[in-house]
Amino acid sequence: MDGFGNYGMPMAIIIQQTTSYLGAIITLFTHDIFISYNIVVLIGAFFSTYLLYCFFTLHFSEEAALLGATLFNFAPYRIINIYIRGALPEFFSHVFFPVVFIGLYLFIKKRSMKGLIYLFIGFVGILLTHPFTFIIGMFIWVPYAVYLVWESGSANFIRDNILYLLLMFLLVIGISAFYIIPLYLEIKYFYYGTGSHFITGNFLTLKNYLGDQWYYFYQNDIEVRGHVIHLGLIESLVITAGMISLFFSKKGKGKFLYWIVPSLLVLIFFTTHYADFIFKKINLLGNIQHNWRLFTSIVFIAPLILAYLLNKVKSKTLLYLIFFVVIIFRFPQLYGKNYLLEKQDTYYWTKLNLAGNIMNTVWTGPTQDYPVKKIKGEILEGKGKIIKRNERNSWREYEIKADTDLRLVDYTFYFPGWKVYVDKKEVPIEFQDMNYRGVITYKIPKGKHTVLVKFTDTKVRLLANMVSLFSLGALGVYFTILRRRAPNILSTTRFGPQ
Repeated sequence: MDGFGNYGMPMAIIIQQTTSYLGAIITLFTHDIFISYNIVVLIGAFFSTYLLYCFFTLHFSEEAALLGATLFNFAPYRIINIYIRGALPEFFSHVFFPVVFIGLYLFIKKRSMKGLIYLFIGFVGILLTHPFTFIIGMFIWVPYAVYLVWESGSANFIRDNILYLLLMFLLVIGISAFYIIPLYLEIKYFYYGTGSHFITGNFLTLKNYLGDQWYYFYQNDIEVRGHVIHLGLIESLVITAGMISLFFSKKGKGKFLYWIVPSLLVLIFFTTHYADFIFKKINLLGNIQHNWRLFTSIVFIAPLILAYLLNKVKSKTLLYLIFFVVIIFRFPQLYGKNYLLEKQDTYYWTKLNLAGNIMNTVWTGPTQDYPVKKIKGEILEGKGKIIKRNERNSWREYEIKADTDLRLVDYTFYFPGWKVYVDKKEVPIEFQDMNYRGVITYKIPKGKHTVLVKFTDTKVRLLANMVSLFSLGALGVYFTILRRRAPNILSTTRFGPQ
């Protein structure tokens, strides 16, 4: 990403793929990054809500499903992610959560191999959209799967098809390998990857779960709005009603709540400081960084309970009243403040690493401390002249006349994969000169030369790409086998009251 963080950073290797590429494709047509961003938000909001509605209709009436999905769409954490945090990938990951739910339902409850397709799409989508949310999702997917097995008695079906299930998981990892493997193995080149990712002091307390705190100003906040994570008053009331319903339900009734309430209690525990030692001990959990990120799953709990409670309500007037109450309470919160709209060109070059200095490479200092350079290539030592230059995003080509041996600089922050070729022969790169810390420098001998500075794939990235390509081919074989085992494997899934 040339122009990002002064001299460019290899952020595209590690940033979330789905929203980045989707936004880029849309921008090819709109030529406006503001419009493209809003369209990506709209796509995420619409499909996450619609797919959750589809999942709810597998268990509840259409009216109850609509109300549950509406409450989800207007959840405080979702509003905060867009209008305060700007956490687009985390927001967009909700598109794939209900796809996983639907897959579990079809595979376990309906004993349909078609569920494996939904699971594959859901898991791949999540890994490519926001990998950390895969861990967070397990807090609700696993209890739901256990409930389905217990309620439908599908243990034997799962055992008989465990090979297909395991192959599906392998294909999920394989298809995502082009992104996941470099992300996992090359994060060590950033300051972010040199220590524990978990940030202490971001735990929640009871007040985050009770009431509605929508601060316009918070402490010394003068930016987009007060950054306060909370469950929401409506959600608190719904969850309380669900717990009361579970407590007073007759034996054998309210089974659907058996997995929801324990899931909520576990999630709440992990948002408190009491769970800090677990995050510190288990790096996989610590990768989520903040305790409160568990809200990515918590936001599904109240909508599930609401849909369950309203499923038996016959009065459509009451249902529509609840629908409008939710909208009236939340719609006024759909705003930001103090946003500064710059000219679009300003977003194609930044002196700061907008992801923070923690996302600088370990051999690079703060990007704002480096002088701004309008050209990439420059002679540092010796006598000579750059006769011709062609500088692009990930490569530069120079025609150089060197009267003496030269030392040149390319004002690009080094990252594994950058190579320099002089007359098609690779020469060493020096990037640890304290006067040019983290910046590409190299030497060429006296004479006329053609120099190519190019960003290439490392062995890790080449291997990851090969794994994804192989998995793509294996995916076709896998679907063919599934179709033979279940001829109607690709038939349309019917949503609606069952």
